[in-house]
Amino acid sequence: MGKIKALLRSVFRYRLISAFFIISQLVMFYAVFGVLSIYNKAYAKETDRLQSMYKNRIQLDVTVGNSQDMFNYISNGVEDGNMILGGKLSLSYAQISANTKCEVILKSNEELPYKMVSGRLPGSEPGDSGKRLIAVGRYKYKDAYEMDGKKYVTLENEEYEICGVIGSSTSDYYDYKMVLSIDCLGTNVLKEICRKDSY
Repeated sequence: MGKIKALLRSVFRYRLISAFFIISQLVMFYAVFGVLSIYNKAYAKETDRLQSMYKNRIQLDVTVGNSQDMFNYISNGVEDGNMILGGKLSLSYAQISANTKCEVILKSNEELPYKMVSGRLPGSEPGDSGKRLIAVGRYKYKDAYEMDGKKYVTLENEEYEICGVIGSSTSDYYDYKMVLSIDCLGTNVLKEICRKDSY
């Protein structure tokens, strides 16, 4: 027992210096592993973003004059690929009392790039047409309210039933998404989309 005390006394002869040394090592390890954790999260998010993009992607900026409804006819004759309206589109979201970005599936001929946690995308089944359906990210799903055993969100003063939850186990890239389908829009949302002149 005396030998152990003597060893500890010789190691920690300068107690203050030893304490600062140990604390500085702990801080250094915490900082290094914190930076690596941030890097891993950023890398996973960028990987999810790249996987969500098509190899052959055409991005268009569209400006419409005189508030013309271009959405009823825009997908006519499109037999290959998918058409998604996104970017600048934002709609009034009652759960946060502010506008939020949304994406609208205009045409779906191939597998869509969204990763699903549960459920499905709106418009993916033949019986969806005419129903107000939406798929939301995991974070947006927390805002939903329950009614009759189903979850809903409110866009442009219209209730939309959540038919799917979008998300990835590797990052939060999909967690804030709200995805609609042109076949599953209510009157108010369609009017608001048509009222905008830039997409």
